[in-house]
Amino acid sequence: MNRHPIVFVHGLLGWGSRKLAGIPYFGMAGLAVFLARLATLNARRPRALFPSVGPISSNHDRACELFYQLKGGDVHYGPAHAAEHLHAETIQGWAKGARPLFPQWDAAHPVHFVGQAQGASTVRLLQHLLAQRDFFVNRETGKPYPTSAGWIRSITTLSAVHNGTATAYIVGCSTNTGLIGRHSTAEYLVRSLLACAGDRSLPGFLQRRFFDLELGHWRDLSQFQRGKDNAAYDLSLHGAQDLAFIDDHPSTHYFSFITSKTKPLAGSNYQVPANGMNLAFRYIAEELGCFTGPLAGLKYPVEDFQPWWQNDGLVPVYSQDVPRWGKPRRVERPAPDGPFRPGIWNIMDTLDMDHMETVALPHFSLTLRDQRRQLRLYSRICRLAMSLD
Repeated sequence: MNRHPIVFVHGLLGWGSRKLAGIPYFGMAGLAVFLARLATLNARRPRALFPSVGPISSNHDRACELFYQLKGGDVHYGPAHAAEHLHAETIQGWAKGARPLFPQWDAAHPVHFVGQAQGASTVRLLQHLLAQRDFFVNRETGKPYPTSAGWIRSITTLSAVHNGTATAYIVGCSTNTGLIGRHSTAEYLVRSLLACAGDRSLPGFLQRRFFDLELGHWRDLSQFQRGKDNAAYDLSLHGAQDLAFIDDHPSTHYFSFITSKTKPLAGSNYQVPANGMNLAFRYIAEELGCFTGPLAGLKYPVEDFQPWWQNDGLVPVYSQDVPRWGKPRRVERPAPDGPFRPGIWNIMDTLDMDHMETVALPHFSLTLRDQRRQLRLYSRICRLAMSLD
């Protein structure tokens, strides 16, 4: 009998094992789980699963794709959600659902989730939908799957965007609504990606083959860009506060790993990039390190942004540790080896790493030392999951 699988869910612009020619987005995570299997040859052994969900899609759409990619079948986004956002309810003949990663998934065969960046919010929303008990439909029977929050054994978040990030506003989302602003950097980036998605030439075909944006359910891509059903909105504080209804569940273990790569600016409380931060993130890190708003239209207004200044180049530390909007959370800072109690957010290490050092995107100083640090991190996450089985 195997241990419960460990499912790694990527963030914005990420990918799974069946995309980008098999280049591992989660870097050394696969090796960490493999080594754990070698160490437990005479015991139950874990598996690592690396699904691909929409790289620029909303948390809701990603959560639905995650469920059906694991369980199997054509992806359903729900009639109410599809009608509200004007996209298809179902993708018929969905290729990923024809090759499910873990079709036996149920309450008796739960999984551990590791959500990186936006993947953390995606997994939390998936657990909320599982708890609805009638949201996910079995196409073969036409009846809902008997789901529950208990289908998830643990959720570990890494560089999470639990509470949103001002990066969304820095690149051009509206500070009043969180929507993508016109003539902004965000609009330009999204339009460029959508142009590739609609390109029917050979380059466009190759782009979809190796890095599909997974937007086949959208009839009108301009509607995708203008509305709330996209990653840019969900990563803003406005979008994050829309998920304040998500509850924690008493049978699930929650762990949070934080990344930080800034330091205080001499003579002030502002934060600036620390040595070794990825050059691509230094501008955003500086802007986050002194962001003061103001933001309008928030359900939970933010008066003081100073706690949000320390960051990892894309996400404030304040947003990574625990979901803050909505109901108060139970939080502990346990010893490295526990004990760990379910239903509580266990705040683990604050890592001296920028936002992408935990995964395998290009980094100007990606050395053997960096790979060893990454392997130690994922080995620890793997041990945490295995300790709960």
